[in-house]
Amino acid sequence: MKKALHMIGVLTAVALLSGLVLSFTNAQTWERIEANRKAAEEASVLSLFPGARIEKISLGEGEDAFAYYEARDDAGNRIGYTFKGAGNGYQGVIELMIAVSDQVDSLVGFRVLESNETPGLGAKIQREGFQSQFKGLNITGDIRAVTSGAALDAGRIDSITGATISSRAVVKILNEAIEDVRARLTPTGQE
Repeated sequence: MKKALHMIGVLTAVALLSGLVLSFTNAQTWERIEANRKAAEEASVLSLFPGARIEKISLGEGEDAFAYYEARDDAGNRIGYTFKGAGNGYQGVIELMIAVSDQVDSLVGFRVLESNETPGLGAKIQREGFQSQFKGLNITGDIRAVTSGAALDAGRIDSITGATISSRAVVKILNEAIEDVRARLTPTGQE
C-alpha cells in the first residue's frame, strides 16, 4: 500500500510539473506562433494572386465575423477574393486558403494552411499535382471528386489514389466555403 501511494505521489508530481512546463512554454511562444500563422496566411494569399494588391476586409463581429481578402490589379480593378475554409479530413482538421474570381464563378486555386493527413497519402493534398487540377475550375455548380480513371468533366477532379477521404474532404471544404462566400458577397453584393 505504501509503495502504491508513493507511485501515485510521484506520478502526480510529474504530471503537475509537465503541465506547468507546457503552460509556460505555450505562454512564451504564443505570440511567435500567431505571428508565424499570420505570415503563412498572408504568404498563401500572395501566392494565389501574385503581384496583386491585397486588402483584408472583415464583416460582422463576434461569432458571426467573417474575414476575407480582396485582390486588385494595378489599375485598382477587383480580380478576386481569398478566404479560409476548414473541415474534417481523415486525421483531423484541414484548413485551406481559397481563391476565387471576382464573380465567384471560377476557382483560382487553394493552399493548405493546416493538415494532419497521413504522410505519403492524404498529405498529397498539399502537392502542386493535386492542387493544379483545381485551377480555373468552374464553380457555378458543386465540385466533385471522382476515382482515378473516371471521366473528368466540368466540376470534377481526380481523387488521390489511396487518399479518397482526404480528397473528398478538400472538395467538401471548398464547396461549403465557396457557397458561404457566394451568399455573403454576391446577392446583396460588396460594391
